[in-house]
Amino acid sequence: MLFADTPVDVLCPYDATLPADLLEIGHDTHDATLGTGPVAHSLWAEDPMGLLTELAKVEAPPRGATTLDCSSPSEVAHARRLVHARGAAAGLGPELVDDVALAVTEVLTNALRHGRPPARLHVYDDGPTWVCHVHGSGRGLADPLAGMLPPSEPADHGYGLWLARQLCTAVDVGTDATGTHVRLHVKRPA
Repeated sequence: MLFADTPVDVLCPYDATLPADLLEIGHDTHDATLGTGPVAHSLWAEDPMGLLTELAKVEAPPRGATTLDCSSPSEVAHARRLVHARGAAAGLGPELVDDVALAVTEVLTNALRHGRPPARLHVYDDGPTWVCHVHGSGRGLADPLAGMLPPSEPADHGYGLWLARQLCTAVDVGTDATGTHVRLHVKRPA
């Protein structure tokens, strides 16, 4: 998508230890893939924009998810403490937990800034990933590619979702009648 008007070939590296569903997304959106064997050509590749729409479908947090309501920016510190405690309990390394806590801080702050309090943080396991799911009352993002690239102009804002995408294994953004949902996924240790 980013290079659609440019005559170049681009190699998109994927970590082969990612969860199978994430690897499948990479495979399904490319015309050809290269693994340990020869190049595998696809007769069809799924439209990445269509896939983004599919990923944007909102999934409710499971029963039993730990939930924290944040009504003001000062309460975001409670969310960071929750992420540190639950991330460590899930077996994530301290540096990864710090990264996720920073991503949650950015996304939760955006939810409070662009919606009405409270914003909710749900923390739970989802198969091979650990998820921090931020739910705010905002109306969603106009651009499905938001956060895929850093802001084009230097600014003191606009980096939150881009930063979250750099720090987490995967980030899903969706909107429903209750607001905007941002799910931050990180791969749990085997």
